[in-house]
Amino acid sequence: MAACLFIFQYVHFELSYDQFHQHASEIYRVPFDWGDTDDQGNKNNIYASNVPAFGPAAQAEIPEVTDYTRLFHVLAFKHACVLNYERADGQTIRFQEEKGFFADSSFFSMFSFPLLYGNPTNALAAPNSIVLTTTLAEKYFGKNWENNEPLGKTIYVAGPRQGSYTVTGIMADVPESSHLPLDFLLSFASLGNGGTASSWVWSQCYTYLQLAPQAEPAVVEGKISDLIDKYYADLSDHPEMFLQPLTSIHLDSELRYEASANGSRTTVYFLSIIGVFILIIGWINYLNLTLAKSTDRSKEVGVRKVMGASRKHLLAQFILESLLINFLSALLALGLVIALQPVITSYLGWRMPEAGFFSLLQSPVYGIPYPFVWLFLAGSVLSALYPAFATANATSTASRKQNLKLPRQGIAFRKVLVISQFTASAVLIFGSLIVSRQLSYMQQKDLGMNIDQVLVLKSSSQSDSSYRAGLTYFKNQAQTLPSIEEVALTTFIPGREITYNRGVKRYDGEIQRGNNFFVVHTDQHFISTLELELAAGRNFSEDFATDATEAAILNEAAIHMLGYDSPEQALHQKIRILERGQPVLEIVGVLKNYHQKSLQQAHESIVLRYDPVSVGYLALRIKPEGDMHHTMQQVQDTWQEAFPSSPFTYFFLDDFFNQQYLAERQFNKVFNAFTGLAILIASFGLFGLASYTAVQRTKEIGIRKVLGASVSSILILLSQEYIKLTMIAFVIAMPVANYFFTGWLDHFAYRTTVHWWMFVIPGLLVLLIALLSVGGHTVKAARKNPVDSLRYE
Repeated sequence: MAACLFIFQYVHFELSYDQFHQHASEIYRVPFDWGDTDDQGNKNNIYASNVPAFGPAAQAEIPEVTDYTRLFHVLAFKHACVLNYERADGQTIRFQEEKGFFADSSFFSMFSFPLLYGNPTNALAAPNSIVLTTTLAEKYFGKNWENNEPLGKTIYVAGPRQGSYTVTGIMADVPESSHLPLDFLLSFASLGNGGTASSWVWSQCYTYLQLAPQAEPAVVEGKISDLIDKYYADLSDHPEMFLQPLTSIHLDSELRYEASANGSRTTVYFLSIIGVFILIIGWINYLNLTLAKSTDRSKEVGVRKVMGASRKHLLAQFILESLLINFLSALLALGLVIALQPVITSYLGWRMPEAGFFSLLQSPVYGIPYPFVWLFLAGSVLSALYPAFATANATSTASRKQNLKLPRQGIAFRKVLVISQFTASAVLIFGSLIVSRQLSYMQQKDLGMNIDQVLVLKSSSQSDSSYRAGLTYFKNQAQTLPSIEEVALTTFIPGREITYNRGVKRYDGEIQRGNNFFVVHTDQHFISTLELELAAGRNFSEDFATDATEAAILNEAAIHMLGYDSPEQALHQKIRILERGQPVLEIVGVLKNYHQKSLQQAHESIVLRYDPVSVGYLALRIKPEGDMHHTMQQVQDTWQEAFPSSPFTYFFLDDFFNQQYLAERQFNKVFNAFTGLAILIASFGLFGLASYTAVQRTKEIGIRKVLGASVSSILILLSQEYIKLTMIAFVIAMPVANYFFTGWLDHFAYRTTVHWWMFVIPGLLVLLIALLSVGGHTVKAARKNPVDSLRYE
């Protein structure tokens, strides 16, 4: 019950994302889709973001739209954002911040994020306004920030639309159950009225619409389609837009440029099933042991019937006993959950607030209020009914017989329950094996590059001549350090979603392609630093003066998209980038495919362009030998010399890249933990049942030994029933497990292979568990002196 409660608590948390907003049912995000497809016809370029001009137009021209809010991520404009605050004592507090958005003034009227200080109506109305969360307020104004009157203070923003911003509000920290991870908001008015804010092309703006309470989403989508036809009339291909319910984003959205890593409804379903499995296995234990022990209560039933107890009274008694046992178990389970939830949630990596006694009971799951209470009542009654009927139906005469046996139907029913336990255990073992294999496969598969020993620095928020001078100095100095092999510059690193994508066409006009190409600006050291491999051609070089303006290196996925049959065929061909100026570039090299993102996604079509002073990241390959602490100190000192006003922010590329598998690692840990628990509970039940069976057959075992039976023959005799039940469970479990977990694997572009032995292992493990549970009691009974066995009764 405690395990089931833990899982229900997590499922409730995952299903509650964005439910705390007062108008959650009326708010929709509007994704943007140019209609691009891959070679199989699958859409793989739908953006979670939209064009900034859409929101105002939708409110003005669609009556059902009552309000809109737009959010621009601060890193959509620049590669870095640094907040600077100069305290009264002259100390400058400076940090790189990533969780920030430019937001419309309607943000606080649409969303229910509490504004603790400031006016929610106009906090984001004026240009150069900034709203901080309480965490950031403490970070910049100190622990006693509330006494320092933060409203009206000035924070300098270096990066996107840099300048001085006035603090106009302090908001509560965003709940964990929000798909928007934000630490600060800048007023959308800071962007001005033209250019970016009115673009119908640049689709980097999260757009939310609030509909009238009685509005039909399908009708609104039809009007959005009319709006698209109006504003994109000059284009041959019109984009598509649709309404995405706010509360479905976290579990049902896997679009490009999501505001944060989302969860998976499939994972939530799997965990729900595991929780119910564990509870059912526990109840089957109770039911099996109750049925087995019912013969011991035969005298009690007989005496009660002789004394005048009716069948109805006996049924009431046994059901009440069951309810009482289950009720006491439920109370203990609630106490366990409350006491252990900090430890369990920390171990499993679950990000959710701690729940109290009543919230654990009340938290709805899949729209069902008090789910645990209903499950508890249903399970308690059902697990009591059959043994109650079986015992209460015994005649008073039969009940007085000491050796009362269950009817054949009762024995068959008990076998069905044991098979159910074994089936559930086998399914969970198979699932645990598949999940672990897939995670291991993703973390060990050749990525087409070497991300070990690569230190990544986030470059300065500047991009002017002083930045270029500092960058040149840092590169030259860093390359002289004895522990540094290479230093490369790049706008995007593996593990980071490439937000700069453009259409690419063959210059010869043979193949027309859309916006499926992702452009990375980098230098000549990028390929060697990450140990990428060229399939054909050459790397960028300072020896070729035209590389910066006329050269490109494409990966194999990109040349395939352009219709070239081989790297050699693509070499020295020309392509046109569909951006301002529409530059024509020569393909000077073809890279073997490498994984820019996790193995859940297929290889992206990547275009490298040469830029020796790229703004974004610096990647430093560190020699394996040497003192890492000393190396880090040298790199930091060099950075401070080159960029004295920029914070030193770093991470290691392998750790950063593997963060993409955080959800899979958590799922693997959760699945293994609860699978082990389910098997343990099933083993307990089988252990108890085997113990009781051995006691019941004590006289039979004694007679067999007197007649010459060996211990091994008795062991085989008493175990063969459980072996048969195990084999039946295995036959049932494997098709079920294969169906569900191969379906789960289909979510990955690159997946492990399901081998035949993966089906055999669960069966063997379940058989081994059954034999270990049964064997101890059987051997003990078989080795007893026959004289003692025959005297037993």
